[in-house]
Amino acid sequence: MMQKVLANTTNINFVKNIFLFSGLADEEKNALCKGASLFTYPKKEILYRVGDPITRFYIVCNGVVRLHQETEDGREVTNHLRVAGDVINVIGAFMPGNGMHSTHATTVTEATLLEFPVTWLKQAVQKHSIIALNLLSALSQRSYNLELEVKNQVRMSSQQL
Repeated sequence: MMQKVLANTTNINFVKNIFLFSGLADEEKNALCKGASLFTYPKKEILYRVGDPITRFYIVCNGVVRLHQETEDGREVTNHLRVAGDVINVIGAFMPGNGMHSTHATTVTEATLLEFPVTWLKQAVQKHSIIALNLLSALSQRSYNLELEVKNQVRMSSQQL
């Protein structure tokens, strides 16, 4: 079961250095961090399941979180591992309507996460254009990486023919 922990200076300073807050003044970062809650989850804690509504996004302060899906035959497939400094759901927070999770999220180790409501993120983007630019940069990098992954898969498949 999750345990709420107090946000200490070390965790807040760590969070203020992630890409999302890059380019903001320290005062702005401090104000933005006040919209978050800090939780520590034990190993193998389920954060959310496929089909759950996206209501929060997370910043991993420490530990490892696994994003995974189940195949039709019941096997689990790991999509991503998120570690300290990574964000979870930041792109999904902007899905139209009530976005739903397309993966499960489970802690691999004990993990401390800073959690922000999705509404907070949308307000932060409206107030601080630099956050929007940082998100676009992250989305562009993710899109580029996916494009490379597809090219590699096509190359591997064509070599098998």
